[in-house]
Amino acid sequence: MIDLLALVAATLATPTCDTSFTLYAEEAEFTDGSAASDNYDNNRDACWEIAPSCEDHVVLSFPRVDVEEGYDFVQVYDSWGKLMGKPASEGSTFSGSRLTVHFHSDESVAKTGFSAHYSCSVLSEEHTLIIPEENHADEVVPAPFGRRGW
Repeated sequence: MIDLLALVAATLATPTCDTSFTLYAEEAEFTDGSAASDNYDNNRDACWEIAPSCEDHVVLSFPRVDVEEGYDFVQVYDSWGKLMGKPASEGSTFSGSRLTVHFHSDESVAKTGFSAHYSCSVLSEEHTLIIPEENHADEVVPAPFGRRGW
């Protein structure tokens, strides 16, 4: 008999990385380790788990994304370990209760990498994600019900 729980856990596992960081602050910025004008290191495999103490959701945005297409990548996972997507360009935004960012670079061709910013947000009674004014004034995003990890 197949152990369904083990199968689900294996399918929805967060990535394994050479270097891992856990971010607990309610708001922070982080990068792949390079400055905006420098290239990232080759053969890098790192994860940042965003696990702040806020009670609601985290909004994650990428002001800068520049990786070697097809070889290097930045991926975002939800609290269940499900791949949410790859930030395709500057301004890509993700949200969830906990998020993990996975960055991988191969052995050649490095670019300027990524920078990311996250902050806690509040889910209102109408089930709408309210982004704090200091970050994005007047921006309201409908909450995607039915998604795991929310």
